[in-house]
Amino acid sequence: MIQPTPTPGAPRAAGQQQPAQQDTGGSDAVSPEEQANYDMMVREALGIIYPAETPGEPRAQIVENLRGEFDPQVTQMFAEAQPPVQQTPQDAVAVTAVVLTMMTEAALAQQGTDVPDDVVFHAGTEIIELLVELSESLGISSFAQSEVDDIALRAMDLYRLASPRVDPETLGAEFEQIIAADRSGDLNKILPGAEEYSQQRGGA
Repeated sequence: MIQPTPTPGAPRAAGQQQPAQQDTGGSDAVSPEEQANYDMMVREALGIIYPAETPGEPRAQIVENLRGEFDPQVTQMFAEAQPPVQQTPQDAVAVTAVVLTMMTEAALAQQGTDVPDDVVFHAGTEIIELLVELSESLGISSFAQSEVDDIALRAMDLYRLASPRVDPETLGAEFEQIIAADRSGDLNKILPGAEEYSQQRGGA
């Protein structure tokens, strides 16, 4: 299984902007602590994807995962998934995102940081976006926005299978909230940085 290599200065995937805190003046406003936890998770994930020893180059294991070539331990982790995990670009991104999310959680926990469930969800969503962009840049696949949404749903199912920390009903409600916010143009209120990503994809 991939081992984390924390590299706070790791580059973001091409076209990605540092998430900016949005002050909505309402109950959906992101608190400074939530934003800090979110940023830490994303930076930690980027440090795993882009190791310090090869700046700007993705880790070989990440590339293999995105091609559907999973470590046996990863395969075993999702052995009970329904439908079974396939060697498709969509499942490859979903599986890799879940593993990365769990690794970043573990790394931050070792540093004494307990990230709230909703922040894990939001950061995990950006990790999916980073991996989608990386997969596309490597020429593995090209994803329509509807496919990215499907990958997020699949990743939530796999995360629920591998990690008991999030109640599945709560997780599903969170995703529906994000889809509704995206359609209403309020996505940045609950998911910092996502609006810029959506604009960059241009509804592909």
